[in-house]
Amino acid sequence: MLYLHYEKSHSILIEMDTTKSSVPKDAVIRFSGDSGDGMQLTGTLFSDTSALMGNDISTFPDYPAEIRAPQGTVAGVSGFQVHFGSCRIENPGDYCDVLVAMNPAALKANRKWLKKGATVIIDGDSITEEHIRRAGFTTDDPIAELGLEEYNVVIPDITTMTRNALASLNLDNKSVVKCKNMFALGICFFMFDRPEDHAKLYLTSKFAKKNPDIAELVRGKTGRTYGDLITLLTMLKGIPLAYNKDMQEDKEAIFDSVETTLACLTLFAPMLLTMKVNAENMSKAALKGY
Repeated sequence: MLYLHYEKSHSILIEMDTTKSSVPKDAVIRFSGDSGDGMQLTGTLFSDTSALMGNDISTFPDYPAEIRAPQGTVAGVSGFQVHFGSCRIENPGDYCDVLVAMNPAALKANRKWLKKGATVIIDGDSITEEHIRRAGFTTDDPIAELGLEEYNVVIPDITTMTRNALASLNLDNKSVVKCKNMFALGICFFMFDRPEDHAKLYLTSKFAKKNPDIAELVRGKTGRTYGDLITLLTMLKGIPLAYNKDMQEDKEAIFDSVETTLACLTLFAPMLLTMKVNAENMSKAALKGY
């Protein structure tokens, strides 16, 4: 299991303070999902951010060979692998320390590339009977079928939490679902103490004409607060029930969550006051449900 110490970084846009990074000597992350899940963009933003922090990097984009493969199948899995660290990096790595899988097909396709004891993050909303069938599993438990009991498997409901984070915005279901890759990116930023400045700048300039800037920024922040929650839950689980002394290790996660939430609320308030709502489109979207 990876143990990554959190240390708050101070950075602005491209001028990032690399002296406060607590990155391990090197690590390999593999982002994987359907061709439309935005794994190339997610991996690129993580790689660029690491490079701007002064890390050496090597990347490997993985595109499916089959043209227009059915969604949710192993043949249609797309990926992006990045090897980064504070030492000289000469290749993208063969096996990964962290696998981010957006569906069971991505998990099955990349099982063979996991290091022993690697961390696996899979969208819990994708573990459905239909997705499992499309991925070619023979049982209804892909974790057990792939023998991942000895791995650090994390199953957050990424799609649901992304929808909840953007529920107040006038976005259609397709646009909301496309945001889940940024939630996954936020989790990885938290795990490896990456600042979000470069990703914010990119999203602001790239999608300013399509979606509200604030929605693009907040969806990444939801992944960060989820990381804080996992930190607290893991910490509390290891404390004896009779423990009655002051706890210091929980303060960083709590304060970070409060600061992040207040910053998001500060941005949302003026946006809600000035945004124009298309009542007709909202009524149609409400009838469609999720």
